[in-house]
Amino acid sequence: MPSQLPLPHPISSLDTPSMLISLPALESNITSLFSLLAASQSPNTKNKISVRPHLKTTKSPHIAHRLTRAGARGFCVAKVSEAEVMLDAGVTDLLITTEVVGEVKVARVVELVRRVEGINLARARARARAQAQKDGEEEGEEGDGDGEGEARICCVVDCPAGADALNHALALASPSPQSTPLTLDILLDINTGTHRTGLPPGLPTLHLAQHILTQTPHLHIRGIQGYEGHAQHIHPASARRAACEESLALLTGTARLLRGEGVDVGVVSCGGTGTVRVCAEWVDGVDGVTGVTEVQPGSFVGMDADYLDVVWGGGAWNAEEEGDGKGDGKGGKGNEGDGKEEGKGDGKEEKEKEKEEENGKFKPALWILSTVISGPWDVDVDDNDDQHPETGQKQPPNRPRPRRRRAVIDAGLKSLTTDSGPARVWQRPGVTYEPLGDEHGGLTWDADSDPQGGFAWGERVLLVPSHIDPTVNLHDVFYACRDGLVEEVWPVVGRGMVQ
Repeated sequence: MPSQLPLPHPISSLDTPSMLISLPALESNITSLFSLLAASQSPNTKNKISVRPHLKTTKSPHIAHRLTRAGARGFCVAKVSEAEVMLDAGVTDLLITTEVVGEVKVARVVELVRRVEGINLARARARARAQAQKDGEEEGEEGDGDGEGEARICCVVDCPAGADALNHALALASPSPQSTPLTLDILLDINTGTHRTGLPPGLPTLHLAQHILTQTPHLHIRGIQGYEGHAQHIHPASARRAACEESLALLTGTARLLRGEGVDVGVVSCGGTGTVRVCAEWVDGVDGVTGVTEVQPGSFVGMDADYLDVVWGGGAWNAEEEGDGKGDGKGGKGNEGDGKEEGKGDGKEEKEKEKEEENGKFKPALWILSTVISGPWDVDVDDNDDQHPETGQKQPPNRPRPRRRRAVIDAGLKSLTTDSGPARVWQRPGVTYEPLGDEHGGLTWDADSDPQGGFAWGERVLLVPSHIDPTVNLHDVFYACRDGLVEEVWPVVGRGMVQ
């Protein structure tokens, strides 16, 4: 169960496994995203790009509210159930990015529409009261009531049947022909290369738009969505850019086609952590008119090993540096150096600056804290392995065998997901992690070359998950840390919200 200790308290007082998020790194990543987007846009553009972060990553209203204060204009959620709990927590401008299918889900969306209408009515009344109070005072402070924007629920649609189902349910739920009908904002979901959901770009999208405009009066087209998920994890950056731009050409080209046929396309939504820079550069499209209007990154908040490899172009992100987990993980010096000699003699500082500009300066901000519960033990090495593990060349039969050691920790498949590979041991690139079952994980290292001398029984270990979204879904809370202390505890309110 989550820690019940008074806050703040030392990280060392936490039980394990626990999920930590670094407040300084989180704040840095949020600042970096908005700086990156501003720097990516031409100073001469009249079009501005909005940030609609995806909450399927953190599932946390606490983080959502921080992003709102930084400038986010609404949020994405993957499922209806995520929208429900976020609305409960005061996150009120939501795009559900997965198609809504089935009577039960459609009915839940209708209820969300009702709730949003109630929120907007309450806010309007509050603003009116505040204005009346201001008008009745000789000297009043300037303001506009609660300062909150319009609450909104928006869904995506990729076929006439989906549009018809939503429209029919809204029609049945509308009070009467004389009253204001219930309406739902939608984005047309376009397949721009991921081949997951979405209809083909171009004419098929136009035909769906025309169907909605003529046959579904309770739906309002706000724009289009096209997520280039297939491009997010491509190495190197040049190939990732090429794949992303191919998708953006399809997306913005479809927007131009729709506008040319009289369809109002106010929103062109796309992007993820791996492609957000490229998407921001397409704010003017290819012909100077409105291109991309908003981006949907999510993982940038905490990052994971797979995304860090993508944006850093390798494992340099896992070199030694100061971090909130110092003293709870081994925190040793990585095989690639500790980065303290940057810029001496070989232009390394300039190269690192260029690398940071390319990757948005996103830092590791999320770890799983674990404990060594068994070992360390010697590990047998396969004497029959005559091939070099990297070159594949035959090795001498009498070569020296490495002396391998293993320790077992209390973080297995119930604490860390492995769909994107194994987790990484923080600042220990010479140590490998592998799951040993639901509750156990193994750390293995070369006893003769590891500069930190391995891990001892009872020692704390920090691991960077390989895929942040499903790993967060395994934990009840974030422990938000700064300077070795747990300052706040944030529930993962979207955990298990998969419907």
